[in-house]
Amino acid sequence: MGAGKTHAARALSGYSGLSMADTDEMVEIRANQSIEALFREQGEEAFRKLESQALEEVLKSDASIVSCGGGLVCNPSQRRAIYESGHVIWLDPPIESLLPILRRESHRPLLKEIGNEDFDQHVRDHFSNRKACYSLHHERFSDRIDEVALERWASMIQ
Repeated sequence: MGAGKTHAARALSGYSGLSMADTDEMVEIRANQSIEALFREQGEEAFRKLESQALEEVLKSDASIVSCGGGLVCNPSQRRAIYESGHVIWLDPPIESLLPILRRESHRPLLKEIGNEDFDQHVRDHFSNRKACYSLHHERFSDRIDEVALERWASMIQ
């Protein structure tokens, strides 16, 4: 959440010329509404179901680069399918760099109900809880996404 998965996937696609897919965008197309509206009107369970369907679809597609929603890897069978399908890069920026970004982004459903005084701790807890899900990866990246990173990643997948 807020780590830059979509930005990184688009940048890598542009840099390498390889096709990309974004499971969050696929969910929004299937639902014909934003993820924020989907959470509000149908709940997280409906979102997770559509997210799972998007993952199944993208793993069968010719997309070379996939930006997955952060919660997908917390489901063991989905995590296994993702890791077996290719090279997984975990974007893991320092939490302190994410907090200002997430405070400004009002569209994130998992942060909607959090009060200002609890916000930072809630975000820290959220990422801490998900760290175990993310621990199986081929590469962990915590730096700024730049041309050096894109070049390295492109060489891994071409």
